[in-house]
Amino acid sequence: MKLKKILYVILGLSIINITTLTSNALEAKVCVDVKNNSISWISGLNNNVRVINFEDETKYFKECKKKLNLLSEVTRIIEEYFCEYIKKPDSPDKNCLIKCFQNSNNLNKFVNMGFILNKNSSLNRYVSQKADSSILGINPSTAMQLRINLKDFILYASRELITRQASNVKEGELQTGLAVKQLATYELAKYLGLESIVVKSEFAKLLTLNGEKYGVLSSKANGKEISEIITKSLKVSPSFQKELTCLQLLDTLSGEQDHGPPNCCIKIDNDNLSGVMAFDNEGGFDLSTNLKKGLCWGKVPSLINFKTNKIALPHLSKEPVEKILNTKDEELNNIFKDLLSAQQLKSLKTRFSMLKSALENTIKNQPDFLLLDNQWSQNTVSKELSGKFGNTYLVHYCKFLGILK
Repeated sequence: MKLKKILYVILGLSIINITTLTSNALEAKVCVDVKNNSISWISGLNNNVRVINFEDETKYFKECKKKLNLLSEVTRIIEEYFCEYIKKPDSPDKNCLIKCFQNSNNLNKFVNMGFILNKNSSLNRYVSQKADSSILGINPSTAMQLRINLKDFILYASRELITRQASNVKEGELQTGLAVKQLATYELAKYLGLESIVVKSEFAKLLTLNGEKYGVLSSKANGKEISEIITKSLKVSPSFQKELTCLQLLDTLSGEQDHGPPNCCIKIDNDNLSGVMAFDNEGGFDLSTNLKKGLCWGKVPSLINFKTNKIALPHLSKEPVEKILNTKDEELNNIFKDLLSAQQLKSLKTRFSMLKSALENTIKNQPDFLLLDNQWSQNTVSKELSGKFGNTYLVHYCKFLGILK
C-alpha cells in the first residue's frame, strides 16, 4: 500500500477512487495521417512519446491504449517495443521475453516493478544496479542472452505500466487518466485567455503504419528548454514576470505541481527573458483542495497568504483575474463535463472559490494590484525580486537560471 501511495502522489492522483470517464467521453478532434512521416521517440517520466514531423512542424503524441489483462498488456508492450519503438520486429529477443512472462511469478514481479523515483521500488533497485534482473522477473541467464539494451526495454515498459495504473477504467476502455489532465489544463488556460503559456493539446486519432492510435497530440513549446540555455547574462523583462505570474495563477487553479523550470520552455529575445510555455501538463486536476501546500512540490509557497487571505504576489494580470472572478459553476460544468469526473470538477470549483475570496480581498485593499499588459515594468520586476514576496515563480525561475542567488 505504501508504494501505491507514493506513486499516486508523484502522479498527482488521489488515493480516493476517482470515477474515470469512459473512452466514449473523448472524441478525436483531429485525424492525422502520419504513415508517410518520420516518427521518432522521446521518453517522458510517465509516457513513451512519439515525435512527429509534418508540415514543417513538430508534434508530440501520447497514446491512450485500451486496457488489457496483465498478460496481454505485457505481451503488447513487448510486441510494440520491438515492432514500433526499436523497429526490430524479427528479433529473437521478442519471443524470448514473451515466453519469460508466461510464467505467472515472473509476470507478477514485472508488472509490480514500481516507479523509478521510488528508491525502494524494484525498478529503481535494478536501474541503480542494486539488484539484478531477477527482481523484475527476468532470469539473469536469460538477460545475458538478450541482444537488446535490457535497461532501455525495462524503462519503456515501466512508462507503459504507469499509464495503466493512472487510469481506473475497465478492460477494453481507453486508459485516459493522464490524458484528461493534459487536455483539461489546456482548456482551462484557453478559458482564462492564457493559452499562450501552455502547449496546445487535443485528443486525436493517428493513422500509422501500425494501425490507428488514439491519444493526445501536442504542439512543440516555443522557446528554449533550460538545458539549452548556456548564457548567464540574461535580463528579466516585464513580460517574463507577467507570464510567470499567470502560470502560477493557472497552476493554483489546476493543482499542477510539476511546472518547475525543467518542464517549461523559456522565451528569449535578445538576451531578455520574455516569457514561458509549459509543456508537461498532466499533473493537475486531482482531488486536493489544500492550497496551503504551495506549488512545485512545496518549493514555491501558496499563492494565497492564508493569514491575511490575500494574494502573496505584488501584482497579477487584470484580464485572467477578472475572468476568474466572473466565473460561474455552470461555465465550468460546460467546459469540463466531458473531461473531468464529478469529484475532480467539484475540487476545481473549490479551488476557484478559495482563490476568488483572496483575490477580492486583495483588490479591495490594493487598488493598483491588477495590471494591464502595458503596465508591467522594470519597477514591478524589481518589486517581486526584492525577496519580500518569498520564492514566487519568478524568483524560483531566476534562481534556477542563476540570475538570483
